[in-house]
Amino acid sequence: MFFRKIIKRVTFFFVALVFLLLFLSENFYINAKDNKNFYGDGTSAQWADIAPFLSVIYKNTPYISVSNGKTIQKFYFNTEIFCDLGLCVYGEPNSVQFTGTVNDFKAAANGYFRVDKNASSTAGEYRFLGFSINGIPVTNSRFPSEFEINTGNARLVKYTDLPANVKKLFGVNNLNNAMYISIKDLIESINSPIWNFTTTVSGKDESIRERLTKLGIFKNGKATVSLLEYGIFYSWAESGGVVRLFFASGSGADTFYSYATFSGPVTVDFVMKFPSASSLLNISGESSQKIGENTFLMPQTAKQLSFDITLQGIMNDNNKILSDFARRYTYTRNQMTGHEIYINNMVINSTTTRFDENAVLFEGTLRNFTVRASQLVPGRNTITVNGVLKIYFENNPSTRYIYAPCSLDITIVYSPITPTPSPTPNVTPEQEPTESIPPRRTHCFEISRKW
Repeated sequence: MFFRKIIKRVTFFFVALVFLLLFLSENFYINAKDNKNFYGDGTSAQWADIAPFLSVIYKNTPYISVSNGKTIQKFYFNTEIFCDLGLCVYGEPNSVQFTGTVNDFKAAANGYFRVDKNASSTAGEYRFLGFSINGIPVTNSRFPSEFEINTGNARLVKYTDLPANVKKLFGVNNLNNAMYISIKDLIESINSPIWNFTTTVSGKDESIRERLTKLGIFKNGKATVSLLEYGIFYSWAESGGVVRLFFASGSGADTFYSYATFSGPVTVDFVMKFPSASSLLNISGESSQKIGENTFLMPQTAKQLSFDITLQGIMNDNNKILSDFARRYTYTRNQMTGHEIYINNMVINSTTTRFDENAVLFEGTLRNFTVRASQLVPGRNTITVNGVLKIYFENNPSTRYIYAPCSLDITIVYSPITPTPSPTPNVTPEQEPTESIPPRRTHCFEISRKW
């Protein structure tokens, strides 16, 4: 009996020990281990380990799909950055290169990253940590400030005016913005998101709007300079935009150059440029009542006049001559999902579409457009007909369309029959009796003149 109790106690002890070891090993696994191979410290935690501790939006999103305009790639939730920094990031710092974003690395004494994936290599910080859940590069708030010059003495410098050695130092000696010229009006418009792009200065975010305002070149809600002339653009897409601006202080041999890289989200409204479109209305078919250009004669006995009106439209998408890069930022026939033609607010159901090398042609006809005599007044009448061509793109017709209105003035000469009045009978009017008027008495004067 005594030995039985001892065996039971020993068995209970070992079972408890096993459970304790399992508990400790499980928690050790979740809390991460340091291996210092790429990050400042690493973790062996997996997605399944940390998902329960994430907010709803993240726990159901183990990866995101990001497009660079040509291909789509998956980027998975970065468990190491979450465990170490508490940040929700997809991919790694070098992932942002997929969308054309340049990611700088700067040495820092307490840097989280290792530039060469080696524990003994230089510690530092990357400008971007990876992607947000919306596919936008996430700015690293730990990234060292890019310029410490006196901002009161700083001035904005065109990238083309940088000395050759400075261009090489900043890595922009072979770069330009030629590819973005076609969407310059979108990038630099008043409502463009670029003015809210930010950079990190002394641990705080500063926008392009704020920086240019301090320099006195952002007034009345818009910049007085062109960013495409001054900055180098590394990215401008739905995945985000990145532009680097250059500054100088001092003069001559004492000139000090620096730069700041600004980034932020970009909506499709400021990424894709719409092609130009136009429309024209004309009278189609023959009519015996037509007496001139868009001019008709309404017969005296007619109650109405009918003729056909055709709307012809054209979209110049330059499909054949667009470069591959420009095609990524321009709506063409390839993204067109439909079109509509309206004449006097009536939709034309039967339309035709023809494709040329650099244009798409549309046509629709309103049959038997009718003008009634009751609408007219004798003489010349002008009737205005309005037309609209709408071309839709992608899968959101409420916002992705171009609108090409037109109008046509039609003259109608109307000469209705007027009734002939009845002749008035020849009646000699009776003379009314007159009173006898006494003759007027006159006076005679004798006039004597001296000449």
